[in-house]
Amino acid sequence: MRRFAPVLVPTVSPSDPPPQAPVPAERLGWLALVGALALFFLIGVALQMVNAGAGIWFTEVFLFFGFGWALVRWSGRSPVAYLGLSRPGTWPMVFALGIAVANYFAAVIPLQFLAQLVAPRAWVEMFDQTQVFERQRGLDLFLAMTGAVAAAPIGEEVIFRGLLLQGLLRRGVQMLPAVVASAAIFSLCHVNLIGLPALFELGLVFGLLYARTRSVLPGMVAHLGSNLTATLLYAVGKGQDPGPMELSAQVPAVLAASVLGWLVLGALLLGARRVPAAWGTPREVDVLRPRVPFSQALAPWAVAALVSLGVWGVANRRGLELDLADVQVRVPPSHPEEPDWLRERRSEVEALRDDVRRGTASLDSYLRARRALAAAAERSDAGSRDRPVD
Repeated sequence: MRRFAPVLVPTVSPSDPPPQAPVPAERLGWLALVGALALFFLIGVALQMVNAGAGIWFTEVFLFFGFGWALVRWSGRSPVAYLGLSRPGTWPMVFALGIAVANYFAAVIPLQFLAQLVAPRAWVEMFDQTQVFERQRGLDLFLAMTGAVAAAPIGEEVIFRGLLLQGLLRRGVQMLPAVVASAAIFSLCHVNLIGLPALFELGLVFGLLYARTRSVLPGMVAHLGSNLTATLLYAVGKGQDPGPMELSAQVPAVLAASVLGWLVLGALLLGARRVPAAWGTPREVDVLRPRVPFSQALAPWAVAALVSLGVWGVANRRGLELDLADVQVRVPPSHPEEPDWLRERRSEVEALRDDVRRGTASLDSYLRARRALAAAAERSDAGSRDRPVD
């Protein structure tokens, strides 16, 4: 694949002093990665513990996308041009979406299945990300699902592909090693041992899309397509709820999905050879701007973030109180071997939570019920299967 030399487009008038040299792309990429992860662990983790959906949206929009935008502005470049946020055309977007959905069936599902097959059961339960959805209801569930589907692609593609991978490519690293390195970092940063192989493979797909198009938009669309496919499959499976099934019994379905996915993926790649516009016209463009202090570049995003938190707290005061109560009293997650009486107790507590949100029950009653549920679940996990006396 040919290299692309960045095109420098200054946006200052001839009478202005010459702008400072922009920050090197490689340095910008590493600063973006380290800074975004620091913000996530300092702020994002706490917010997601309080409310998963709102925390995901805040993390991706402000801590990732906003932070990355401010870094590019501080570096002396136009964020739109540098990140490739201009629409590359219809074909690259449609092609990226098709690749993402086909790849999910072809590779992601088999990789996830194999990881669950060989990993200890405790790991599978520990890293089961669907628990995030199972603990949410109503608006919280909507925010969690839309955050995973729509918000995650926005922030993560900017940090891992638009800044980190671009920095490696502009430093002169060959395409394949650069894509592999960014995919490895992308998968490790999710801190999910069970999902690690699938996340690495997805990182390769998103990275290759960026390397071919030099725009984060196709990667965002592919990322959205993958997450949307996973969410829809979860919703369909949750609705049917056929009961526990041995993993070995799922082998035929996984193989059939993989074969179908590879067939569609192959057809898309062959079709792209006949439609050159599928990859768009890649260009590296640096629209230079006068460098500004980082605090000035970050200020609008920081103000917007604080306003968003304030509005959310006021509009969802009762829900926020319930979220803090959930953090205060942790309940062990459910599992397939859980006794029926404990499942019923969980349902009762969830119904009480809804009553508190509607204002027909007190928060103290919910806290007492939740403490009792936590104690019962811990006794059940310790081996007791006898229903406790109320």
